[in-house]
Amino acid sequence: MDRRYGAINFPLTQVLSEHGSFGKYLYQIFRKETSAECHYFGERLENIAQHTLETCSAWAAQRAAMTSEVVDDLSLLTIVKRIIYNTELWQKVRSVCDKTTSQKKTAERNREVIEIRRRRAGQRRNAYALFQPPHQLTAKGGEFGEVHHPSTSKR
Repeated sequence: MDRRYGAINFPLTQVLSEHGSFGKYLYQIFRKETSAECHYFGERLENIAQHTLETCSAWAAQRAAMTSEVVDDLSLLTIVKRIIYNTELWQKVRSVCDKTTSQKKTAERNREVIEIRRRRAGQRRNAYALFQPPHQLTAKGGEFGEVHHPSTSKR
């Protein structure tokens, strides 16, 4: 092809190859997600590039920028066929891919931070419990169920 427009950037490559911050990819390849399902859509649909570009309600605003030119079909193959010959549409699709990929990556990082904090809290709790003195239930004066530390109990 002989043209002077249409540089492919990283976000556009992620969308066209369905790699990157899409749940299905993160689940199957890296196990960073608990499932391949979309975090934004009410139904249990796989989070893939096609779903993001075509149906996911979370990306409706970004999708509106390119639907005027690609009305009938938002499949990846159709989009590629149309953007090859249309400079303006190429820029719109690239912009949509930039925005959605950036926002998906931010959301992915936020989910990772929440998971790390959750794990740390459990680890801190467990570490704290290890340094606590052992307690035993002993019978004292005929009363059961009182907690007494073994070192302070008189025999």
